[in-house]
Amino acid sequence: RAGLNGALRMQGIVLTMFDSRNKLSAMVANDVRDHFGDLVYNTVVPRNVRVSEAPSHAQPVLIYDPSSKGSHAYRQFATEFTARLNAFREFLTNMISLERDLFDGSRADARLDLS
Repeated sequence: RAGLNGALRMQGIVLTMFDSRNKLSAMVANDVRDHFGDLVYNTVVPRNVRVSEAPSHAQPVLIYDPSSKGSHAYRQFATEFTARLNAFREFLTNMISLERDLFDGSRADARLDLS
């Protein structure tokens, strides 16, 4: 990371190839969630034959089989990703606004008492 882009930060982690019939999948998912916490998205992409087949047909799974469980999960992830991104943008907008208010003194209630 330092050699390529020192400012690069992980936005999140998506659990993929999850197989609910396999205890190891559940153990790995729990370990990842315990270790990375809120970085892990709620959406889990299941192991799905249609997801595996799509590349050999030169298509994304959303085109190859839009009704598959994998397609549904990736659409759900896109919704979750967009919501997280929008929340982060709103947070940044609020922080910038607060910073301007504090440094410009444009709001009396935003001034800090440093005494």
